[in-house]
Amino acid sequence: MPAVTIQGGMRVEIPNQEEIGRVVGDTWDQRERTAARGVKWMDFAIPIQPAAASFLVPGPEEGYAWSGKILSVTTSAAATIACYKASSTGQTARPLAQPVATVAVNSVNIAVFTWSSNQGFLQHGQSIYVQTSTGNLVTVYLAAEEAIAEQAYKIFD
Repeated sequence: MPAVTIQGGMRVEIPNQEEIGRVVGDTWDQRERTAARGVKWMDFAIPIQPAAASFLVPGPEEGYAWSGKILSVTTSAAATIACYKASSTGQTARPLAQPVATVAVNSVNIAVFTWSSNQGFLQHGQSIYVQTSTGNLVTVYLAAEEAIAEQAYKIFD
């Protein structure tokens, strides 16, 4: 850094524009890395054996939170699918899809639910309960962001 004499005779070091850009850029990069640390994108497909009319998709382990983004289910026949936030099989009090909790499955028997703004947010002890009106569930696919529970704010949209 070049030294400059200011009024009163004191000499100070003032960084030039290149040095300022490097420091600000390094600080910004470090801040972004720190903010993203601990966020993990996860996705998994679960074959359901034997096929069943309902299924409880496992939720986050203790100490973690998930922000569900995509839930896709394949059925053995055309059906209406409903999904709920639940802690055990059969709980249907908290629908997860917006605006209603049912989707008519098309000819290839796949239904896809997507969430934004943390509508699919799950904490430890919470899961997604999926239920069909006819036929059986064959596979379930879930994609979510995961963070440790104390840093759940990192996966909020």
